[in-house]
Amino acid sequence: MWEPRLDYARTSIRSIRTPGIHPLSWLLSKLRDLVPGTSRMVPTCRLSQATLRQLLLGHQLTPGDRVLDATADGEFIEIFEFLGLNVDDPDEISGTHHPGRPRFVLARPEGRSPLELSRTVAGWLGRLSPGGTLVLIDAPNPDVISTFPGVSRTWISDGSTFTSLTISSQIRTAAEWQEFSLPGALPPIVPAA
Repeated sequence: MWEPRLDYARTSIRSIRTPGIHPLSWLLSKLRDLVPGTSRMVPTCRLSQATLRQLLLGHQLTPGDRVLDATADGEFIEIFEFLGLNVDDPDEISGTHHPGRPRFVLARPEGRSPLELSRTVAGWLGRLSPGGTLVLIDAPNPDVISTFPGVSRTWISDGSTFTSLTISSQIRTAAEWQEFSLPGALPPIVPAA
């Protein structure tokens, strides 16, 4: 007897379309429906599902989009991959391996001083695609981001403070972003011999 065969290898999240429902929204909604015994299937995340949903859907990310987890321990890599997002290597130099740039960078200050954080933020912004967004979680001084051009926003969710910067459609290099960093954050310029 003939039975229909589902080819799961060919089915992608992009092919699951329901009119009026964002594909990532559909997948995030499935996280809520897990049976307690199957929770090992879903990677753990320090943020609640509601906060994660707000972060990802608020920035209109869809499966296949490029993102960067710039946390020291890569705490969001597994959940990003689970959701079908393409995760860039945080140690990769912009433009060396992939033609595209991430649309979204999620980072923590990791105990950096304001000067260090400003330099690091400039590097992350240099990797973003035009119109991309950088989100810092629990930055001790959210004003570090406000020194850079773009639309800045700060909000609190689940006891964490989130500061985001969405950049314009103009592409800038990390060196150009350094010019906007905090005074004194620029690396010393050594005159040519």
